[in-house]
Amino acid sequence: MEADNALFNEEASDGIDAMNLKWVIGFNKDINNGVHNLTSDERTEIFYTSAHTGVIYNYETREQKLLQGHCNKISCCAVSSDKRWIVTADLGDDALMVVWDSITATPLKTIFNPHGKGVYRMDISQNGNYICTLSDTVPQEITVWDWSKDINNDDDAIVVSGEVPNPDQKHYSIRFRTFTEYELTEMDVDSSKLEIATNSSKAVLFWKWNEQERTLNYDDNEKELKSFLRYAIDAFTQTVFIPGTTQAVTGTKKGQIIVWDMSFIMEADSSPEQRKPMKLVALVNHEATFLTTQGPYLVVGSSEGAVRFYDQRFTVEAWFENIKADNIMSISFANQVPRPSNENQIKNEPSRIDDDKKKIFACPDFIISSDNANIIKLMSVHFEDIPPVDKKEQCFQGQTLVKGMRYPVNAIAVHPKKPLVAIAGGKQDDYSYIHVWNYRTRIRKKFSPFSGTKILQVHNAMPLCMEFSPNGEFLCIGFNNGNLLLLDSENINREKQPQIKYTEVAKGITRIVFSNDGKAMVTTDKGDRVALFKWEHKRNNPDLNMEWVYCGQHKSHYKRITGVAFGESIDEREKSVLRLFSVGEDRKLIEYDTNSTDMTQLQILSNNKIEQEHKPTCCIWYPVSTGEDLLLTMNNAYKIKLWNANNKGCRLTCLGPTSGGPIVKLKLIAKYTDARTAIDAPDYYLVYATEEKVIGLIKLPVDGNPNKHVGLVGHPGSITDIAVSGDHKFLFTAGGDDLCVNMWYIDHQAIERQIALGGQGEEPFENMIEGGKFGKPYKDMKDFFYYSQIRSKKENTTKARKLEGSVPLGEIGFLMRAMGYYPSQQEIDNMINEVKYSKFTDTGKVVNHLDMDTLLRVFVNHRPVYGVDRNEIRESFKVLSKDIGSLPKEKIIDLLLSKGEIMQDSELKSCLISLLGPSEDIYETLPNDVNADFFLEKILGFEEVPEDQIEGDNQIVEEEEDPEN
Repeated sequence: MEADNALFNEEASDGIDAMNLKWVIGFNKDINNGVHNLTSDERTEIFYTSAHTGVIYNYETREQKLLQGHCNKISCCAVSSDKRWIVTADLGDDALMVVWDSITATPLKTIFNPHGKGVYRMDISQNGNYICTLSDTVPQEITVWDWSKDINNDDDAIVVSGEVPNPDQKHYSIRFRTFTEYELTEMDVDSSKLEIATNSSKAVLFWKWNEQERTLNYDDNEKELKSFLRYAIDAFTQTVFIPGTTQAVTGTKKGQIIVWDMSFIMEADSSPEQRKPMKLVALVNHEATFLTTQGPYLVVGSSEGAVRFYDQRFTVEAWFENIKADNIMSISFANQVPRPSNENQIKNEPSRIDDDKKKIFACPDFIISSDNANIIKLMSVHFEDIPPVDKKEQCFQGQTLVKGMRYPVNAIAVHPKKPLVAIAGGKQDDYSYIHVWNYRTRIRKKFSPFSGTKILQVHNAMPLCMEFSPNGEFLCIGFNNGNLLLLDSENINREKQPQIKYTEVAKGITRIVFSNDGKAMVTTDKGDRVALFKWEHKRNNPDLNMEWVYCGQHKSHYKRITGVAFGESIDEREKSVLRLFSVGEDRKLIEYDTNSTDMTQLQILSNNKIEQEHKPTCCIWYPVSTGEDLLLTMNNAYKIKLWNANNKGCRLTCLGPTSGGPIVKLKLIAKYTDARTAIDAPDYYLVYATEEKVIGLIKLPVDGNPNKHVGLVGHPGSITDIAVSGDHKFLFTAGGDDLCVNMWYIDHQAIERQIALGGQGEEPFENMIEGGKFGKPYKDMKDFFYYSQIRSKKENTTKARKLEGSVPLGEIGFLMRAMGYYPSQQEIDNMINEVKYSKFTDTGKVVNHLDMDTLLRVFVNHRPVYGVDRNEIRESFKVLSKDIGSLPKEKIIDLLLSKGEIMQDSELKSCLISLLGPSEDIYETLPNDVNADFFLEKILGFEEVPEDQIEGDNQIVEEEEDPEN
């Protein structure tokens, strides 16, 4: 590993979280006015948002201060004119609006659920006290907040609120009126002067409010605007006020501005102080994407990537072009004294100062952001600074401070020996890219666009997955057209081996996995195929070079493949044998012959259906030494299962993390404690990701203890990929559409402390029962267990019974049903096998009895997290009846006697008699057509569970049978 020249101590931990966010790559490039310059004489920082995190970035030291707390992607932000206060807001459930101190990076005021579902657009007043917001609701709301009044009281924060007219026209720009320094010093800016401008694509509204009367009113200028715009004009972009005047301007997508002003002429249907459109001025030849003001200037950023400054007569005063930017999304100035562009010339010729005083253009240095994901610093001295021709472009393009991802991130990979993380993504039929960053120096080392290069001849190929080889020599990338690209990890613009196209039908490669020794590689694709490659001599000729040789493929699953894993076993000759497994949504676990010599098709060794109703979501070879070769799988019922790799028997089922949805991605990490050496067995952990939002850590070995896993919000939306650093200290996560990659430091001690605080022995499992050890469910379980002991010793006897504290394993199904959990026969068999072979590898003997502690563990681990509800049963009836909703009783009887776990006729009749009551012909008591409601209420006796009786994530919400039935 390269020398640790980290810019700060990534391993510093707050001692609370098991994963601590340390660095963010990328930013929310599409937020208008989403990047702000915090630079002053004392600091060199900028602010931007990345997914659900605010970032204060020091572009000199490359350090980040991370503002965390949002669960949804940040939708808008604002910074006060003195650069002290930062406001961020998001949209969605549990939305927040937060005011931060930009110096200390701490939250000062948090407003929960503003507008109900969050804030769409916002601005902050010049004095920093007021915040104005627009909602994303229909109709839209506009609200003014005074966050400085009482930072501990949300109710008093709202100053005034109103409704935006014309719900069909969504307003997407909101700005406070700004004032000159003279105006701010000469008058007290009260609420009557703090105007607000909002606009949609067709309408512009100017708002005023009376704080005493708590009213918010707008000028109705619809008639004047229609009269003014007698000919077609393009959509409006933004509206800003011109400081020192009563004017405001609205930009358009054709590069024009509408100038608004007060006519002060009394008219019958309008106020003299109402702003009206006065003139239309053509400023640029492209869309005016961003408008702001700086001193006496109107500043316009255009879709061509240029920034122009206009005086109050709208004459261009300065321009900055040849910038490596597309649509300008933000322009923000440093909090510094404006510097004249030709200050060097003035210093050399001081006698000209008075003559040229009126011609001097002066502004602070500023930054821009664009939708090609660049944040660029521009210096005012560059204007009119005429460099040599060969340096002119460099001079005008400015300094790139941040380079983000323009299109979604599909895949990430971390070099096993160097501090390098590769990031790949793109847009379908448009553009694909790969970035390589040094995550210790925080510098992007390499960049390669795939489209239009010689590396990838096939047009519009987009990377879907990526992985470094274990020795770090190759960077392997799978594309949506079925190509497999093998690049030189030292030079990503060079191929190490010609492209491999191993399938006739172009199907996207979805997964690349290497064996631990790096001598085998497997891929999966969207065609539900598994393909094997080996690192061998070309054409098996020892005289030829080594390369990746295609060994064959197999369309082994008929539904989507969800996981693939290599494993290693020791054969009878004590040699290591490479093994390969896959799982899919077809509920199958398949093992392949890795020594297959058939170059046309990968051979299958075994094919087992491992789930009845749920679906495996991922798999990994189980690293913990147990005396057996085990494969770990996760399913969409939040269960972790261990399978014997040889006979495919289930060895353990336990409850996994339940927050954020089923786990779909797993990576193994090993942690050596200080007292251990590399030859000792390490502590193993799994890092995981769900499809959306949640990432987490699991301590091995798994046993269902909820204290052995933690989860947190890693991204506001989908998580497309995860990767672990070669030293197992850092986890990298990709957020797909949020255009960012997060780097997390893994603090193993945090989860160890959580395990210690969670209790020893059976205490964590007792706490998983509703009410704990002293609750009624636990007491019922003990009663059922004691009765089961009595039942197994013969009930009808007057002799003294000696209870040994255990029951035969055959009782486990009855005990589960007594507790309200109704497992299938396969699930009962899995429970029996789990207990039966729990000590076999240690003692060589099977366990034939069940004690109370084991019963508790089996119950809390096997029972469903969320029970079957009425809607699921109704949906099942729809599927079986082909959307009719009911089935003839003959059909239901036939299904129960011939499908799934087949019931005998006598068994079915016995069950129906228990549920419906005695009858000479129980089948005749059923109606000719059975619908879902009859099945639920009359047969199963389901009852509605009131919401106030449902507690916690692990509460059983299954509607149980009527006890009388």
